[in-house]
Amino acid sequence: MNNPFANSSNEKKLVEKSSNEKTITTVHKSNPDQAGLSQLGFNNLGIKSRVILLGTVPAMLFAIILAGYAISNVFGVLNQSLSDRGRIIASQLAPAAEYGVISGNRQILQKLVQQALVNEQEVRTVLVIDSKGIVLALSGRPLAQELINRIDKDNINEFRQKNSTIFTAPITRSLVEIEDFTSPYDAERDTYKSEQPMEIGQVYVDLSNQTLQSLKQDLITKIVLIGLFGLFVSVIIAWWIGRNITKPIQEIAYAVNKVGEGIFAQTITENSSGELKTLQKGFNSMSTSLKQAYDMMQEKINDATSMLRYQAQHDDLTGLINRREFEARLERSLKN
Repeated sequence: MNNPFANSSNEKKLVEKSSNEKTITTVHKSNPDQAGLSQLGFNNLGIKSRVILLGTVPAMLFAIILAGYAISNVFGVLNQSLSDRGRIIASQLAPAAEYGVISGNRQILQKLVQQALVNEQEVRTVLVIDSKGIVLALSGRPLAQELINRIDKDNINEFRQKNSTIFTAPITRSLVEIEDFTSPYDAERDTYKSEQPMEIGQVYVDLSNQTLQSLKQDLITKIVLIGLFGLFVSVIIAWWIGRNITKPIQEIAYAVNKVGEGIFAQTITENSSGELKTLQKGFNSMSTSLKQAYDMMQEKINDATSMLRYQAQHDDLTGLINRREFEARLERSLKN
């Protein structure tokens, strides 16, 4: 015969153990190391959301860094290309305009600057002036005199503006040496040869930045689209991986809730691999053990209840029904 008080003592121990476990759980939740994550709301996210974030955030950061590096390098190459092109155009126009400046033939100079404006799409202005600052030829938009004075004063070969860049090149007078015979004036000739070429004018080329800006905008758009596509692919891959990981865990969580509601016969399908399969097997084993323990405890409770009922209705010495039970049966008989 089982002792009901022993069962009551066991139940009391189980309650105390459960209370201790709750206390430990409460202390664990108040760990200050997780305060930062809690403030960010990371601990409130589900496993699937965490897996997606862990899969997409590093990829997004890497894409941003890579895009920034690529844009910086490509922009530098484009800017250098524009500078090289402007310097080449100005340096080619300067010797070509030498004869027109020396002879004062403005028609030749005007034809030269117009041809440069037509052949080069980005060229906005081509200006040729002499050493006195007199305009000899102009094609395109005229440049402000204050701007020309500033460039000449600071001796700037490349002046950047918001929408364009101005390139300058000096027009120098070439020295032609003719040595048909020796002369007693060799020393004087050598002195003349050592002199620097004479600057007789200046060429100004105003190169537009619109084409360069359009290329930069197209590049940024393409890089952003590629980055968004890569981010979308990363999200899809992270979602697929997260689904394979979180689906078994969600099934286990659902089964745990059912067990908490008292449905101890709840089991899950062992269709995963690795640690998840071990977790599924462990849960099924735990669920089976809990059901067996619950059934045994219920059986003991039923036995104890029956024993208490029998003891309440019968005499301990004779085993016959006691006076209270006799009166209860008599009362029921009279009512019937």
